[in-house]
Amino acid sequence: HFASMPFVTLPLADLHIADYMLDVVLKSSRSDVRDMVRAFAESEIESMNKASHADICGQRGSVSPRLISIDGEEVEAERVKRAASFGTQVKLLCGRLLRQMYRHPFLIYVHFISSFIVALGVGGIFWHSGSNQGGIQNRMGSLFFILLFLTLMSLSSLPVWKEDRLLFKTERASRVYGADAYFTSMLLFDLLPMRVLPPFFFGFFSYGMIGLNEGGEWNLLTFVFVLILTNIVATCLCMAVGAANRNVSAANMVASLFFLVSILFGGFLVNKDHIPWYARWVAYLSFMSHGYEALVVNEFVSNPLTFTLTESWSNSTTGGGQKLPNQVPVPGEKVLFTFGFHPYLAPWDVGFLIAQGFLFAFGCYVFLKASSGDAELFDGDYEEGSHGTDERVVEVDDFADASDRFLHRSSASMTSDVVESNGMFASAHESDVAFLEQSLLNVEGADDEVEDPCILTWVDVVCTLRSGRRVLNNVSGIAGPVNAVGVPSDVELTSAEHAADLFAILGPSGAGKTTLLDILAGRATRTHSIRGDIRVNGQPIVSSQIRRLSGYVTQDDVLPGTATVHEHLLFHAKLRLPSGTSSEAIRKRVCATMQILGIEKLADSFIGDQFQRGLSGGEKRRVSIATELLMSPGIMFLDEPTTGLDSTNAAKVVDILSSLGTMGTTVLLSIHQPRPDIFRLLDRVLVLSGEGSVVYSGPSALASAHFASMPFVTLPLADLHIADYMLDVVLKSSRSDVRDMVRAFAESEIESMNKASHADICGQRGSVSPRLISIDGEEVEAERVKRAASFGTQVKLLCGRLLRQMYRHPFLIYVHFISSFIVALGVGGIFWHSGSNQGGIQNRMGSLFFILLFLTLMSLSSLPVWKEDRLLFKTERASRVYGADAYFTSMLLFDLLPMRVLPPFFFGFFSYGMIGLNEGGEWNLLTFVFVLILTNIVATCLCMAVGAANRNVSAANMVASLFFLVSILFGGFLVNKDHIPWYARWVAYLSFMSHGYEALVVNEFVSNPLTFTLTESWSNSTTGGGQKLPNQVPVPGEKVLFTFGFHPYLAPWDVGFLIAQGFLFAFGCYVFLKASSGDAELFDGDYEEGSHGTDERVVEVDDFADASDRFLHRSSASMTSDVVESNGMFASAHESDVAFLEQSLLNVEGADDEVEDPCILTWVDVVCTLRSGRRVLNNVSGIAGPVNAVGVPSDVELTSAEHAADLFAILGPSGAGKTTLLDILAGRATRTHSIRGDIRVNGQPIVSSQIRRLSGYVTQDDVLPGTATVHEHLLFHAKLRLPSGTSSEAIRKRVCATMQILGIEKLADSFIGDQFQRGLSGGEKRRVSIATELLMSPGIMFLDEPTTGLDSTNAAKVVDILSSLGTMGTTVLLSIHQPRPDIFRLLDRVLVLSGEGSVVYSGPSALAS
Repeated sequence: HFASMPFVTLPLADLHIADYMLDVVLKSSRSDVRDMVRAFAESEIESMNKASHADICGQRGSVSPRLISIDGEEVEAERVKRAASFGTQVKLLCGRLLRQMYRHPFLIYVHFISSFIVALGVGGIFWHSGSNQGGIQNRMGSLFFILLFLTLMSLSSLPVWKEDRLLFKTERASRVYGADAYFTSMLLFDLLPMRVLPPFFFGFFSYGMIGLNEGGEWNLLTFVFVLILTNIVATCLCMAVGAANRNVSAANMVASLFFLVSILFGGFLVNKDHIPWYARWVAYLSFMSHGYEALVVNEFVSNPLTFTLTESWSNSTTGGGQKLPNQVPVPGEKVLFTFGFHPYLAPWDVGFLIAQGFLFAFGCYVFLKASSGDAELFDGDYEEGSHGTDERVVEVDDFADASDRFLHRSSASMTSDVVESNGMFASAHESDVAFLEQSLLNVEGADDEVEDPCILTWVDVVCTLRSGRRVLNNVSGIAGPVNAVGVPSDVELTSAEHAADLFAILGPSGAGKTTLLDILAGRATRTHSIRGDIRVNGQPIVSSQIRRLSGYVTQDDVLPGTATVHEHLLFHAKLRLPSGTSSEAIRKRVCATMQILGIEKLADSFIGDQFQRGLSGGEKRRVSIATELLMSPGIMFLDEPTTGLDSTNAAKVVDILSSLGTMGTTVLLSIHQPRPDIFRLLDRVLVLSGEGSVVYSGPSALASAHFASMPFVTLPLADLHIADYMLDVVLKSSRSDVRDMVRAFAESEIESMNKASHADICGQRGSVSPRLISIDGEEVEAERVKRAASFGTQVKLLCGRLLRQMYRHPFLIYVHFISSFIVALGVGGIFWHSGSNQGGIQNRMGSLFFILLFLTLMSLSSLPVWKEDRLLFKTERASRVYGADAYFTSMLLFDLLPMRVLPPFFFGFFSYGMIGLNEGGEWNLLTFVFVLILTNIVATCLCMAVGAANRNVSAANMVASLFFLVSILFGGFLVNKDHIPWYARWVAYLSFMSHGYEALVVNEFVSNPLTFTLTESWSNSTTGGGQKLPNQVPVPGEKVLFTFGFHPYLAPWDVGFLIAQGFLFAFGCYVFLKASSGDAELFDGDYEEGSHGTDERVVEVDDFADASDRFLHRSSASMTSDVVESNGMFASAHESDVAFLEQSLLNVEGADDEVEDPCILTWVDVVCTLRSGRRVLNNVSGIAGPVNAVGVPSDVELTSAEHAADLFAILGPSGAGKTTLLDILAGRATRTHSIRGDIRVNGQPIVSSQIRRLSGYVTQDDVLPGTATVHEHLLFHAKLRLPSGTSSEAIRKRVCATMQILGIEKLADSFIGDQFQRGLSGGEKRRVSIATELLMSPGIMFLDEPTTGLDSTNAAKVVDILSSLGTMGTTVLLSIHQPRPDIFRLLDRVLVLSGEGSVVYSGPSALAS
């Protein structure tokens, strides 16, 4: 087909058709691409497609009857997914949660241990509370504190939905379980172990110790029941807030606001009878109010004790000099009425709590359903829009090509529209070199001479795990301008001889490629033992030097989502270019870098994160490379830079990297699937075996001859390229053969040449170019090192980035200011002009305490500040963009100033006059505001320290809440300071709430012009002798202070202590931040001794290392047999696997052996339009399935090949809409884009719910439960998705068969891995994702780039397995980036999209060329 178009140039001799088609689409001019679209629309192949579609839809009588049975109930009996019963779903989900809790028990430990310790502490502090006035205060204070403790501990349930959100969405979309079952299991599992048992034991421990109501056993049971019920209500509220908001900081703040309002109206801080009429409705809704009233009524009603007014006022006198009696008897019911509680309301309180619990749980369920919209769209369908003219709005799924959100880049940004006539395309190499040299090396008109490159050598590098297994086995290599070695300095070298080599590391997934890169780049950290000799230009090098000299592009793109591409690159350029560089030179450097990598059209596009849609995966990869390319480093390390890119863009990236060698940059990269023209650009390659040994290390041009020289290695197939061939040899050969390869290379002439070169560099320095050996001492500063901006510049630019982030995601700052304003007005209104009587004293002290409590709890929003950008900080810190000191300072300043200084400042000024606080002078107001700000800063620094010390947000929430609760308990309001036991007073001295509250209370009552009085509350009581008490008992402000244990002379010390605590917590935060960023901070040391001697040191594999290094490596025999056929390259797995697949994956419980009839999926004129009006997909049509069976009469018997479903692949450049098309066909597109088209299965119009029940979907991202093992995960899915009558033995066999087919049986007991648990490598996770869907043998299987992240051999193996599914009746559709020739041969039909979403080709792969 392509050869038939005269305006399309012919491919190079060794360029395969798959790469050729993508090259044509990407590198041709726009007008040529439009001509290709038009030519295909008029081609005979498209006419055949239309005829096939007409046969299926219109001539149903000529189609096999079983191929049209899609409508009605018939679909239930055929190939649909089976949904387990609700009870089974809940049971299995709870089992998985139980395993997760068992393997990460920290949270449950903290809950139980903290409950036990706090129960003992509360019991000890309030030990056997008496019946006098102090005892009344202690009883009511202890009940309030217990409720407060349980309420704040429930904050740990805020992130429960966020932690597994992606996993839930993925499994929900695949119909593994329903949202109802997930919600129920999460609710039950969070409530029972952490919200029922802890308060149950807490109540039984503390009740007797405090000496609460001893009227009967029912009082104890009621006490425990109310505690549990209130805790459940608080937890359901937190869960609802967490489900409604994916931002943990914002959720923390919103939940804290709800709690604070509930606490304010709880009946302890404000006398219930003194609540203004306009605010009483809030008190009726406060769960704390109902819970506290139920507890207080349970305590004082029918209490056998008689309570008395004593001590506190006994030494005061009446206005007429009359001495008050020592005892004023008060019954328990009288205490209740005094504080505004009513015994008859207790049953209503309990009923209201139960109703609130159900209401919050229902709200949580609604928010969960709404937030899982990507899965929940499926309650509707697109039947009308799919075969009519109506449009509906759907949203591109999380896994869609994200570049659909902005104007697509012209392909002209990559190469010129002009195509050379003498070859396929003009190489960018020659034209870009001069441009790169001028724009990327020369800043401010520096010398035009190209820097001399670095030669990096490493000999016998060994990396050993703690278990004793070696990850890397005596790995040696040399990268750089090896041609320049041994040439005398007076001999002039050509540019080619002087240029640094492009060095590539190849090997199967899990071979240790990333581990080796990390070690060479000085980025390995401290848990693995490493030995070896690592040098630059013959000099032993330490890790700090190599990092200053090099750039590193990680395997994962860690970028700030709220920044645009231009802002991000400008940020790095300003920090890393010399301090004297002008703004204009920096701008030109940034623009040149963007143009070289073809991202200049994306300059003003957001990079994107979980809240902001942005770039596609391939575009993010190019931004990551541009970030390091800005600096033109001496050595550049890249970990799989082509992963996620289509083959044309991958070739373009490697082409650019190869040109860096001519400018003096030595480039080392790991790569999975190099196509022929990429491999030609590689000067030297290192091939690792699965066990980390060197199979080959030398010039790429000599690799083929070396492998051909080994008689025990079979020769490659005719069209198998050397790169794929080498990986095939390593993966598919037996272990003994691999060991022979390692031995053969060690004895080869190439290895002798490597050793000679190393000796020349290290021992014969006089014969090496002088500039190639200047690495030691101060000279390194003047050459190719990274420049560190000044501390002030770093802080300034970091604050600028944080300011942009706040501006673009302003929700948090809005909540802080708005909530402060509203709460200030609310507090002022509730405590409006507090009087000087006893109620006024209670209100003044209660308002001060509540204001401190409000600001303290609002500081919880600072807990996740380090977690949110942790990976970005580690990546940029490791690249020496800025230091930990500057990052810490900017984060501290930016969190404190806008959110911890300004809100309390305005809060204080708004509320002070409304409450009617001390009017003695202006200094009282200023002192009040200053103490509020200072206490808030201390609480924030404490939260930041806890957040930096713990990466688990739930655990950090709980630990911070514990610190706050202890501080609140000893704050001087809940417990009279003079009544604190001697053994617990040291805790009060450390409580920041105690110091802050004392400073506020002293500021309020000292020098207050008011005279305070004891009135009303006790005025109608009489003494023991019947003497009537006077209505007024005058008390000066200082007397109030002494009564409650406060001392005016301590106020200055309180302020000083708060300042000291603030600095202490900030310093602790800094220490924890440095410790937690150990992967970056190891670099304060080095591995000089271990790098060229025999000493070992312990380092840790970086976060981006091949994670499979953590367990015994899989034998390559898990993929294929050790026996290699002699008549070809390898025995194909196709024939041997088909029967096994049919028997093990289709037949459950000995079902009929007959293979299911496959489904034919057709789509015609599918259009997807953005709200902006730009089309993502332009009239896309296609047909997938057993097309050969179409039009054949039902009485004609078909061969197995004719009956088999086709393997259908979607190809196209990054951002062309491949994932968008897959989502639409799979019924997974959601509701923000306009979609039209005709989509059918077996000729029948299909709705989204049907296609989802019929199909499986493997997403581009591997979303798996990190705490589960591979076997547990697959067993979980099998039990939920296989028919309910399937026996346990049949399920087990199905799981084992699936694992064996995908070569993951040796990983059965290995953890999948997450942020806390190291586990599988990226390639192994991909195979587990495929196995999860393969378990079900679905009618149609969609896979979004299933080979991304796999080496070429394993990629071929995966596609080989997928192709065999067609013989078993499964139609497979996949998108793919870089298919090698043997993969392309397996594809029956292909659809090629242009960059603008139009069809360039759709038909049999054999006719494409």
